[in-house]
Amino acid sequence: MTRTAPTITRRARRSRSGMALFAALALLALIGTLVAGAFASAIMLGRSGQMAQTDAALSMAADYALTSVLGEASSLRLADIRFGETVVVPVALPGQSALTARVSVTRLRSGVLWLVADVSAGSNAGKRRVNLVARFAAPPLAADAMIVSAGGVEIGSGVSFEPAFETERDCAVPSGADLALAPTARAFGGSGVRIEVRAAAADSTDYLLDGRTWSTLAATPGVTYKSDNLTISGSPTARVLLVGGRLTIDGPLTFSGLIIARGGIEMRGTGSVIEGIVMSAARDSAAVTFSGVRLRFAPCVALRAVDAAVPLRPVRERSWGELF
Repeated sequence: MTRTAPTITRRARRSRSGMALFAALALLALIGTLVAGAFASAIMLGRSGQMAQTDAALSMAADYALTSVLGEASSLRLADIRFGETVVVPVALPGQSALTARVSVTRLRSGVLWLVADVSAGSNAGKRRVNLVARFAAPPLAADAMIVSAGGVEIGSGVSFEPAFETERDCAVPSGADLALAPTARAFGGSGVRIEVRAAAADSTDYLLDGRTWSTLAATPGVTYKSDNLTISGSPTARVLLVGGRLTIDGPLTFSGLIIARGGIEMRGTGSVIEGIVMSAARDSAAVTFSGVRLRFAPCVALRAVDAAVPLRPVRERSWGELF
C-alpha cells in the first residue's frame, strides 16, 4: 500500500494538469474568437458607416443635380427641346470630385419634362438614380392661326402667309388659318388668305390678357414688355413681346416667337419676317395693318417662346428614386 499511493497521486496531478491545459487552450480559443468577432464587427461597422456616408452623398448629389437643372432651365434652353427628344446635361458637383452626375431631360406632352439624375461614386462604390417630372408654368395659348384679331385686319402689298411645317405632335396644327377673326371683325385686301371666324378671337383670355397672367408674364426677364405704345425694328432678342398699347413695327424686322398687343399692330416698311403667332385685342376696323412682311405660322415656336419665359416647376408627388 505504501508503494501504490504515490503512483495514484502522480496520476491525479497529471490529470488535473491536462484539464487545466485544456481549459486554458479553450479559454484562449474563446478569447481569440471574441477578438476576431470584435474585429469583424469593427470592420463591418466601418463599412456600414462608409456606406451610409456614400449613400447620403449620392442622394444629396442627385438632388443637387436636379435642382441645378431646374434653376438653369432658361440658360440651358430646355424649352427648346423637341417632343420625344432627350438631352443629357452634365452637372459639376462642388466639393465632390469622386462623384459624377448627369441629368437626362426628355420632353413629354403639354410642356412636361422628365428629368433623370444619374450619380455614380465609381464602378463598385454605389449609384443613385432619381427621377423628377416638371412642367413649365405657362398659361394656355390659342395657337391655331398666324394672326388672331378681335378687330379688322388690312392686308397691304408684299404680304405673304406661309403655312406651318411643324412635325411635332405636341403642338402641330393640322390646318391652321392665316387669320382668325372675331365675328364682328372684317379683313380687307390680300388674295387667297385663309380666314376663319371664331368667337374666341374676341375673348381676352385667349390673348393671355387676363390681369394675373399679363402681369406675371410682363414681370418675366425673358419678355419684352411695354405698358403703352411701342415702336420696334431690327431683331429683338426677346421671344415674347407684350404691348399694352399699339405696336408699330418699323421694318425691316426679324422676329421669332409670340407677339401680343392690346392696342393693335401696324407694320411699316418692307423686308420683315415674323415667325410664330401674332395676337391683337384692339376692336376697331383697322386694328391690324400689314405690308411688306413674310408671316410664317409656327405654333411650336410660339409655345416654346412662352415656355422659355416662365419657370420650370416640379410636379408634386411625381418623383421617385432607384437605389443601387
